[in-house]
Amino acid sequence: MVARQPEVTDGDFHLLARPLRLSERAFGRVPKVYIACTEDRAVTLALQQRMVRDSPCDRVLSLASGHSPFFSCPDALVALLLSSYATFEDRRLRSVHVGDVGSQPAQRPRRPLSRTRFTA
Repeated sequence: MVARQPEVTDGDFHLLARPLRLSERAFGRVPKVYIACTEDRAVTLALQQRMVRDSPCDRVLSLASGHSPFFSCPDALVALLLSSYATFEDRRLRSVHVGDVGSQPAQRPRRPLSRTRFTA
């Protein structure tokens, strides 16, 4: 038996108009790595830098690719994703204090855009 895909109805579009509210307690606990596509013509580098400024990441990497690196350079993208794993592991370890499993997440430093470097 084939699973049936859920259908989107006109009544579901109200969800797109609802403002998205993210809290530091929930969204802030998730480690974030941003991969900037430096040759992206759909989302300019300036817009990508603004997105990083508005929602700081634990690590910012860059990839000389267009908007779809998963098509144009999948091997390079996989290499960056694998290299970013250490960021997630480090964040997980910092968020748990000795003797306090499930403690509050580590505070992520807010970096100004001028200090954010897009690096590989």
